[in-house]
Formats: sequence, structure tokens, C-alpha cells
Amino acid sequence: MFIPAVSCSPLVSSISVPIKLYAPNGRSLQLTWTAVKGQPRLSKITGDSEDLLEIKYRDPRVEIVHARGAEDPTTFTILQQELDGITCINRVQGSAGLVEKLTYKAQGFKVPKGGPYSTLPTVSQHVLDPGNQQPAIRTIYSFSEKSFLGYDGVDQWKVNEDILYRVRDDYRYTSKVSTDGGRTITNTYNKFHLVLKTVQEQSGKQMETVNTYYAKQDVPLEFQPPQFQLPLRMQTTCRDLANPASTRVEETQYTFDEWRNPTLDIRPDGLKTERVYYPPGGESKKCPADPHGFQRHLKLQTITPPKKRDPAPVRATLHTYLEMRTATDAPTDKMILAAFSQSLEDNIPNYSISWTYVDKPDGRDHGRHLEQTSTMLDTFPMVKSWLYEYSEADQMTETSPSTSFEATKKFDYSVAGETGGTTLTTTEVNGLKIRSITDGLRRVCQIEKQGDDGKWNADGSYTGTSRVVEQMTYNELGQCSQKVETDWLRDKDGPKKQNLSYDYKYDDWGSVCQVISSNGVTTSKIKDPIAQTYTEGIVGQGKKRAQFEPLNTLIQSALLKKDDTLYSHVDYSNDGLGRKAQQTDSLGYVTRYGYDSFHRVKETTWPNKNVIKTQYMGHSADALTESIQVQDITLGKQDFDGLGRTKTQKVGSREILLSYKGVSPKPSDIATPKKKQAQINYEPALGYAVISLKSDDNPRSYKYDPHTSNMLQSNNPYYSEILKHFPSGIAVGILTAGAGFAVEAGLGTAAGVAADVVTGLTYDAATGKSPSWKSVGSDALYGAIGGVTGKVGGRLLSKGINHLVDLALWPWGQRL
Repeated sequence: MFIPAVSCSPLVSSISVPIKLYAPNGRSLQLTWTAVKGQPRLSKITGDSEDLLEIKYRDPRVEIVHARGAEDPTTFTILQQELDGITCINRVQGSAGLVEKLTYKAQGFKVPKGGPYSTLPTVSQHVLDPGNQQPAIRTIYSFSEKSFLGYDGVDQWKVNEDILYRVRDDYRYTSKVSTDGGRTITNTYNKFHLVLKTVQEQSGKQMETVNTYYAKQDVPLEFQPPQFQLPLRMQTTCRDLANPASTRVEETQYTFDEWRNPTLDIRPDGLKTERVYYPPGGESKKCPADPHGFQRHLKLQTITPPKKRDPAPVRATLHTYLEMRTATDAPTDKMILAAFSQSLEDNIPNYSISWTYVDKPDGRDHGRHLEQTSTMLDTFPMVKSWLYEYSEADQMTETSPSTSFEATKKFDYSVAGETGGTTLTTTEVNGLKIRSITDGLRRVCQIEKQGDDGKWNADGSYTGTSRVVEQMTYNELGQCSQKVETDWLRDKDGPKKQNLSYDYKYDDWGSVCQVISSNGVTTSKIKDPIAQTYTEGIVGQGKKRAQFEPLNTLIQSALLKKDDTLYSHVDYSNDGLGRKAQQTDSLGYVTRYGYDSFHRVKETTWPNKNVIKTQYMGHSADALTESIQVQDITLGKQDFDGLGRTKTQKVGSREILLSYKGVSPKPSDIATPKKKQAQINYEPALGYAVISLKSDDNPRSYKYDPHTSNMLQSNNPYYSEILKHFPSGIAVGILTAGAGFAVEAGLGTAAGVAADVVTGLTYDAATGKSPSWKSVGSDALYGAIGGVTGKVGGRLLSKGINHLVDLALWPWGQRL
């Protein structure tokens, strides 16, 4: 809630404008105005002595600048035109290159007799031109002769009042919005400017929403209830106009009090939410009096599930509040903040949260969270603290600063100029650049990455060739119509380009219904909001079908044969909170589930009547399994610390003990069931990568690139490995060496797909066991989706043995 401070404009003394907006904590935004053609116009918004928005009026242009002090401020340019003395916006250009063009019908809305104008212009067309070679999105508008101005509803215009409130109760007016080749949306309004009905239609598919309000029939405005503009119910109907019997209706009901607070919601599935509020004067020790005299602080919320075969508990939440002083120079001296929240299930407390806040009236963080204490089952408190820091620069993120692994990842933004859109260039810690190019709507149109054919300059920059790896195209409705993924295969004659494209088709409900891939695979995705089903599968093959009840709760999953006949299915029964309570498969086998207060499965009853009971740790709402029992026999136990880290794991008589250093999420000491010890050291700056493992039989150590975190070397008592990487991070070579032998493997690749593998082996001749391997060469052929489809051949040179391996793949590339 914002509280406006209003004063008369010094430029136009007869008009009052807001000059300051106060938040509940007392912080404010200042509004500055200027006079344009005798009217006050907003020129600047300031917060914390910082200009957040500036507007410059240069007839016929208006320039809006966001974040003036930034290195690259966001600027919008608005062009205007005069239509019969009325100023209308006809063009808006944003800093990202998006251009919006508006066309008007000069004699649009008719004004009742005595009005300041006989007609007002209306928008007839709106065109979004995103640039970057993407098609424009054209929207057509039309309006009924009756309108919000009350034409054909009153005899005479009156100044300083909403004339529509004086028309008949059955007065209706409409607006229609349509897009080229897309849907048409028709809205119907009543005399209180409320939407009574919305109809969305495209090619015979229709979705209608009808709203009923508190407003009373044939009752003047001054006698309407305070909540007359709020809904009582909303009914949504999905129809297939070609099949009138194919219809689905959902209804949501609402109740509001006289303060316009929501007190009751009933969802289409029958779930009921009830709310009770503290009175304006508050309640002793639970809620202070509201400083503005409103009734708006929630006291109790109760969620009652619908009655089903599988019952669900009633859940409730109790709230209390505290009083705190507001920021310096605020119009009121106190504010109300949440202090405590208690959750209950069937009237039994199970979870609570309490808060404390920053109390510095002169600081920008005044009133923000300082600490949050969460308590499970009134036994296990967990404290979360906040610390607020601010940085002027927001286009660079440093990773692991002031350590031996210091690395910097940079983000650079630029505007594409006349082509429209923006370019985001991400420079990885190793110098490689990834460039994302968007259009004016900030949709990604192209992604480019540097290849592995470059080198690093003295300043750390990388010279690899930047190549397109992904492209997106959009249609006139703003939907993605095609995506092209490009792989660059390494070849002795230079990288070879290989594309894999996906064409997207959409149904009349606006959802993707078909994906056509250039590899010959077409995937069908049929979403039916009337039958509440979703069916997906490769055309000409079997399919998967899911069926839902209201609010998208799954009730059946099925496998269909290619002729759409049923192959198998699993039926689900859900409780009143939408949780799976039972599943029944095609053979009639039933599995049942029970839940705890935090929606975790605590009991599973299998078809053979075996019961699995799962116990969770009491100090966390996460799924931290403490023990598992089958038929009351304990199979395993775990113990966790306050950070959710496993301390012990016990299965039968076998037990593993784990301990940690500081707040590390990884164990530093492990004791195995055979009483053997292992000590593990990590590098936190590299995401807790293992740097050494000490054990009785096989100690190991690892080294990493300090900037890319790629593994460079691994060692154990038997052999060591040295790894080399392409700039992209893909391993290019491995040298494995041990006592009396060495093996070297090289991998050539351009985008993660192997092209050539060369392996060399040498042995100590003194052992007399050398097979005299020198090299093994392998070549691979690749199909349209990047999987190996040809032959891999290798020859053991000194032995003269030839071997050949034939590979067959499934269509998705997995080896058959």
C-alpha cells in the first residue's frame, strides 16, 4: 500500500497532482512535474536522492530515460500526433530496438451531447516490430458504438463525474482484439467498467469467462456495497464449436468483507480457503492497532479440502504482528510487521516462523528482514540471517575473489542498432565468449560460441572463431516457429557444419501440437483442455497419454499403441489436497500412499500388503530420511546435522560415519563398515572439488586449472593421469603413466562429438611383456542427430590383427 501526498501543481494551480508516494515503512518516491500546453506532466521520479526515471517533452517527441546515472541508461522515445485537437501516441521506440506503431480511427468513440468533444479517437491497429529479421505482430482493435463515455445511455454530458454511473443497469459495451491468423478476444463491460464476459476464440475453439460481481441491480452508486467492484464467482467454459456436446465448465467462488479483504475462496476442485482478519483497533498482544485505521492484517487462514474417498487434513495458519517505527520523515510514526506465524494440521501445531527486522530509520534497509527463526514441531529451531550489501556495477560478477583460484566472468550488453534487439556477450573465466542476440522483445534469436581453433593473447583474450550454434525464428503471433541447432564437426579440411532443425506447429488453443525435426522424426503433442488430456508421441509409433482432473491433478497415465488403442494404464486417486493417495495398474494391483504434515510420503502399502514406513528428521521440512521400515523391520537409518548433512548411514549391521569441516557440504572424514578411514580435502573455490583422498589402500590427489576448474592431473600409487583440454573444456588428451608403462590418448572434437581417436602405448622392454602396440586409429561417421551410425575400425599394427565394430543406434542416438 502506497500513501500519496497530494498538492496543487505550482505550474497549473487548478490541478492537484501527487508529489510524494510513501511506502508502509515510511520510505518514499518523489514525483516532479512540468507544464506542457497548460497541463502538468510527470518529468522525474526520484528515490533516495537518485533519479530513477526522467521524462523529456520535445514536441512531438517524448523521451523516457530509465536509470539516468547508469553507464548505458534505458531510453524510450515516443512520437505523437494531433487528431482533432487531441494528442495521441503513434510510435514508441525502446532502447532494445522494439518499435511500436499505432493507427487510429479519428472519429472513434461518440461523446454524449454537451461534452468537450463530439468524438474521441480510438486505436484501430497496433504493430509490434521486434526487428532482427523477425516478423511484425499486428493487432486489430474494434469497439462498439456504446462505450465507457456513456453514449446512447445519457441525454447530457456532466463535468467532474463518471457519467457511466448514471446509465441504465443493462447498459453494455464491448471491445474486440484480434491478431493476424490468431485468436479473437471479445470483452463485454457493464456500467461500472467491470468485465462481465471474455470470449477467446480461434478456428472454432472457444474459451468463455463469465464474472459475477457484488454490484446490485437497479441500485444507485451511493447505495452499492463497499465491495461492489469485486467478484462473487468466475465461471470458465471451454467449447468446441464444431461439437456443441464437447464442453467443460469450471467455477471459482469468492467472498470479500466490507474492507475488500478476501474472506473465502472455493476452487473448482472444492478446496475451500477461509480468512479472518484483526479489527482496525488490533488485539492485545497479537496485533497492534492499524496506524491508518484499516482492517487488513490476516489473523487466521484455514484450508479445508473437499471430501473424497481419501481424506486430507484441515490446515490452518495463525498470524501475530508487531509495531515498529517508520523511516525518518514519514507521515506516520509507526508501521505493522509480521512477527509470528503458526501452522497447524487438524488443530495440532507442526511448524512456526518468527521474524525480526532491521531497525535503522535513516537507512535504506529499515524494515527489511534481519532474522527468521523456523521451528519444527516446537522442538528444532533453525535461524536464517540477512545481510544487505549494494554494488554500483551490475554487469560483472567475480567468482572466488582474492584466492589462488580468482576468476572473473564478464557480461557485456550492447544495442544492435538499426536491426533491433540487444547482444549479451558472456566472457567465461578462460576467455571464451558466448554471444546471445535478441530481438526488440528480448527473445533469443541467435547464440554464437567461439570454437577450439584459437589461441590466447597476452591480455587473456581468446581468438577462436565465433560460430552460430543455435538460431530461433518466430511467427506473426510471437510464437517460436523454428529452432536450428548447429554442430561443427572437426575435419582435416576444416570444421564441417551440421544442422538439426525443429519446426513447431500450434493448435487452436495456442499450445505446441507438433514438432517436426529435420532428422525425420515428427513428435505429436496434443493438449485437450476440454477432455483434460495431454497425449505425446512420435508419429507412427506408440504414445503416452495423461489425464487430469481440475487444477491439473493427474488421474491417469496410459501407453497407447500406434493405432491409438490402449496398451496399458495406471489410474491415480488423489486426496483433497491433490496428493496421490492410490495408484492402480492395468492388472489391478493397488499401491497406497500416506503423508506427513509436510507432504512427504511416510507410508507406502504395496500390492502384496507389505508396508514401508519412512521416518524423516524432525528438524527439517526437507525429505531427509531418518529410517525405513518394512513390516516393522528397520532396514536402514540415517542421522543428519542441522545443515541437512548426513552424519551416519546404517543398513543392517553395516554403518558409515561421516564428519565435516565447518560449513562444507561434503564430508571430510569417512569411516567405512570395515573400520577403514578416509580423509578427503576439497577446494571450496572450485565448488568443493576433491583435491586429495587419503586412505589405507588407495590414496589419491587431483590438480585443477585455477580459472576453468578443469582437472589437469590425478595421481594414485599405481599410475597418474595428465589431462589436456580444448578451450571449450572438452578433454583433448590423456597421458596415463605408471611403473613401466605409459598410455596416451588423443581426442579430436569441435562440439562435443568425437571425430578421431589416437592411442599410443609403450612398455618397459625390460619386463619382456611388451605387446609392442604403437597406435590404434579410429574413425567415426555421424548421422543427422550426431550419433555414431557407421563403423569404428582399428588395427593392432605389430600383431597384424584387424578388428571391426558395427554400431546400430535407436533414432534418439542411444546405442542398440
